[in-house]
Amino acid sequence: MDISTQACGEMFVLHHLLARFFECGKTSNVQNILETPGLRAMNFVFVRFCEQFIMEDKAQAAENLVRSCERIFGVDMEELFFGLIKGYGRSKNFEKVLDVFHRFEEKNIEPKKRTLVYISKVLSENNLEVPFKNPGNKGTDAKVPEDNFQELLEGKHSNIKSLE
Repeated sequence: MDISTQACGEMFVLHHLLARFFECGKTSNVQNILETPGLRAMNFVFVRFCEQFIMEDKAQAAENLVRSCERIFGVDMEELFFGLIKGYGRSKNFEKVLDVFHRFEEKNIEPKKRTLVYISKVLSENNLEVPFKNPGNKGTDAKVPEDNFQELLEGKHSNIKSLE
């Protein structure tokens, strides 16, 4: 552990160790690492692990990772949810894509435009209903409302309507 810590850095090693514990289902060990003083989030590592777990058919490990990351300072939950959505989209689990999308609203997290465009693309390409108005296609500069996610869901935002 000392050699890898010196070569990669303590935070990087702790994040990878977290992922391996999630993969094995050792949640008590995860809790010990999460209580490490000064632990800061490395979002790109968590997102990559989310996608990897789902592609390896280890969705529960990915879900546990996201759930536990809510307690880590500086974690961008939108990024993690997007990682889950991309993983579920690639594995063609569209029901889970929609479940994660609805968690944005439950957690009061504003999805980024790229997240909404990705969900819309994945669902529409597979002839499934998109639960919101498409925020734009390639090349558009439509803004996703930052302050009212509910308007987007109901299709009431003026910028979104203009793209129909």
